[in-house]
Amino acid sequence: RKVELDRELGAVGVDASTLGVADARHAGARDLLALWFAWLRDAGAAELALAQRDVVRSEHEAVMRRVAAGDAAALDADRAAAALAQAEGALARAEAERARAEVALNARFPDLPLPARPPAVPTPAAASEDAEAARAIVDDIVDANHEIGIADALARRQGLTAARADAERWPDPSLGVRV
Repeated sequence: RKVELDRELGAVGVDASTLGVADARHAGARDLLALWFAWLRDAGAAELALAQRDVVRSEHEAVMRRVAAGDAAALDADRAAAALAQAEGALARAEAERARAEVALNARFPDLPLPARPPAVPTPAAASEDAEAARAIVDDIVDANHEIGIADALARRQGLTAARADAERWPDPSLGVRV
């Protein structure tokens, strides 16, 4: 009986350790996903800020030409210059956020090559309204959850440890032979 309990304890320990490794890999994948989408968001925002700054710059140049031709007031030139300064400030902030996200991603995953431009993110498909399909998805998530598996394995190990301690109260059978 004790040998069986020891074998079960060992198997449960291996299961818990295997699930722990899988959970660590899953946590790394979640980190990669979060950092990747942060970089995508910030790089896209920087590209948008650059495009907006270019539009404001062309408007500024047009206003400056109108002022030089006497068609616009100096106040219009001041407003255009202020808008250009705001756009350049927004671009600087967006570039700083993009660089921060890139550094965070490179620090955690240095071997991951980043493209020069962020790829386009497709629009997600609409969620299914089918309650049974949603329930099946939730059940699959719970079945594949490493934390739940680890907790179950640890609970089984505690039960087996208690059973093993209980078995220690009885001596091992011994067989003697006299000649």
